[in-house]
Amino acid sequence: MYSYKPIGLVCLCIGSRFGFKYKIVQYTNRTRHIKCSGRFFSVKKGYDVIMEQRAKRDEVKLILAKEEDAQMIHDIKYKAFMPLYEKYQDHDTNPAMELIDKTIWLLRDINTDYFMISWKDVVVGAVRISLRNDGIKKISPIFILPDYQNYGLGTIVFELLFERYDDTLVWMLDTIEQEKGNCHFYEKLGFRRTEEKIEINSKMTIIFYEKFNKKEG
Repeated sequence: MYSYKPIGLVCLCIGSRFGFKYKIVQYTNRTRHIKCSGRFFSVKKGYDVIMEQRAKRDEVKLILAKEEDAQMIHDIKYKAFMPLYEKYQDHDTNPAMELIDKTIWLLRDINTDYFMISWKDVVVGAVRISLRNDGIKKISPIFILPDYQNYGLGTIVFELLFERYDDTLVWMLDTIEQEKGNCHFYEKLGFRRTEEKIEINSKMTIIFYEKFNKKEG
């Protein structure tokens, strides 16, 4: 009779927490293997691979975008939001359906900071901050290319934003109620759901979140 060891549970928890595609194939005293991102490893090696794939904070940069970056941002936004459009068919609200003119307009807006998200010197996404004089800032949109999701980039981006705008009283954003992973992610960051919501169609509802600066209680 083979017995299970705690390291297997540790590896399992890490893989689940970090969102990697993995699978425990066999786990006994004699055989311990994990499938991570389509490849097979020993449990120890699988643990190392999972950790290596996590983005490091000093590898992630927020680059203030200029008007000449509009096409790049527009193309990345289309690729990032298209899977959601195909799922919910929200033609009037999905950022993938927006014309490049809107991106250009937002880049010109004096009340907007639009950042490109760079990881290992590759632009993999973008985030826009709507600035207000009352200490409230809204994040809309934020997006990362599908191939670069689940590497911890989102968490680092939010940490960088919170540090950059440390005088913010309230952060605001919205997301799709049916996307439970997104909701959980924002709640882990300290956002709390408000009572406001908008039904877009029978498949999709937009809900709203806010996060109060700890310094304000």
